[in-house]
Amino acid sequence: MQTSKKLYHLKKHLQLFGLSTGKYLVYGIVSVDTKHTYIGVTTTKRYKKRIAEHRTKLLRRVHCNKLLQRLYNNGPLASYIIAQTDSKQLANAVEQFCITHFREYLGNSLNLQDNREG
Repeated sequence: MQTSKKLYHLKKHLQLFGLSTGKYLVYGIVSVDTKHTYIGVTTTKRYKKRIAEHRTKLLRRVHCNKLLQRLYNNGPLASYIIAQTDSKQLANAVEQFCITHFREYLGNSLNLQDNREG
């Protein structure tokens, strides 16, 4: 498997919360092997560029999230869209809800502050 191909985009949109269109987008990056998940928010227009930024940092082994970097080094990751909305505040709220859900109920959030270097 080529290293540059270890972050795939899943075309499936989860459409959680009934939010499937809009200017802002909540996305996940999940480890295919462990199901650990990183949640992020960006603009819909910038989504592909944001995933490419993650991919570049992971490929160069300089991603600031140490656990995400370690998972990428050991197996494939997949990105996917969770929700879209025209409200930045709602997008941020959905992001925080998902982070809390993954951390508290599934125990596999990658958004914890102690995962960052520096």
